[in-house]
Amino acid sequence: GPKETVELEAARSYSPGGEHVLSFSLLAPAHPVTYHGTMINVDHYVTVQMNVPWAFNPKAEEDYVLAPGEPPAHFVGSRNAIIALTPAAGASSIVGKVVLGIIVAAVLMAVAVFALFLLPIILLIAGFIWFRRKALAGRLGEVKLSIPHVVVAPGEQWTARIQFQPRKQFRINSIGLTLLGKESATSGSGTKAKTHTHKILEQKLVVRANDMLTAGEPVSEEFTLAFPATDAFSLELSDNKIQWTAIVRIDIPAFPDWSKTQPLQIVPESFLRNLTDTPLMSSSDSGASVIAPPNTSLSPPVSASETLASEEAESSESAIQETSSDLLQLVATMNAAPRHGNARGDIVSNAADQIFDAAILIDRVTSLMGAPVSDPRYEYGKSVTGTIDGTDQAVQVITLESQNNEIDDLRRGDIWQTQITLIDWDSLYNRINARQIDENAS
Repeated sequence: GPKETVELEAARSYSPGGEHVLSFSLLAPAHPVTYHGTMINVDHYVTVQMNVPWAFNPKAEEDYVLAPGEPPAHFVGSRNAIIALTPAAGASSIVGKVVLGIIVAAVLMAVAVFALFLLPIILLIAGFIWFRRKALAGRLGEVKLSIPHVVVAPGEQWTARIQFQPRKQFRINSIGLTLLGKESATSGSGTKAKTHTHKILEQKLVVRANDMLTAGEPVSEEFTLAFPATDAFSLELSDNKIQWTAIVRIDIPAFPDWSKTQPLQIVPESFLRNLTDTPLMSSSDSGASVIAPPNTSLSPPVSASETLASEEAESSESAIQETSSDLLQLVATMNAAPRHGNARGDIVSNAADQIFDAAILIDRVTSLMGAPVSDPRYEYGKSVTGTIDGTDQAVQVITLESQNNEIDDLRRGDIWQTQITLIDWDSLYNRINARQIDENAS
């Protein structure tokens, strides 16, 4: 991504044994925020380098966590349309446009020569598509799909509606919606380019199954789902993408299925502040648009900062119930609960007022810089991720800034003994979010 460079000191001479401290500040970018997935990692670094003539330049580098904050300045408009998170590039020069036009014209001329040979195949494919649409229209009639908006925040309740009036009596296997999130990363270039994909989430909701539809009897079904609490926000870079889609399907046995894929843009809740809440979007096979009143509202996701603020407002750490060492028992209870749904989140919420002795197998330690934590003791601390020792349960712990020196000594594979209290449950990554207890708090 773009780099910001600050010169801390002009050319000068140094004497051996001296210690020099230089202060600096940088404006962190708004996007993309830090993300660690399976195929894609988004990291941010601060690098300090000294330019020494006729010698290797010494340098130091440290990564930091960029949390969601202010939206990009250009992220404005309606939630009914996907908005580019990367500003559009400047206009190309006239010479560049002319060269590009010549290349495109040459390619089109070459393709036109072979198009005559491909014409029968093209007509065959076009005929199949036309026949399929006519056949579906002959059974389903006009299908209208209404959605509230396409720019969505994690934790938001989202409702879609499908309406049609069958022209014939027929059986369906199901009417359902699939929420699909996936990463895609491309390595190599040209003929050696290869794209790798990973499914982040596939959540299916069926509203009608194994049913007989009657000719002339209207069908109207709603799909209501809560988007998962996730940091896998939509990303659209040249070689790395995080994409979310909602796929609505009418599954008809021994007949072509009707389906519509709606791309979605998942952004931090704070990015919505400059967007307008427009009326419900509605589309049909005929391409007509219908405006109707909205039927959903934003339910902000529970974040670490909100949870911490609530805890600080209600009571200090000294008011938390006495220490419990039953963290392994809690994990066993969670593993016995269904992964999908609210069961595991409820277990974490019910235990949020307890202090646990924790042994954590370290996987990664990163810095917090401007993290959304209201308590200043944690604002510039660390983020420790790993698993609870003796289990496969993933955990992420926000640590105290006063413990930075101790945390910096941790390495992957170390066992870290500490006390934690739970914040919330990350259902997408099956992970406990927690914070370190300040043992010196009064």
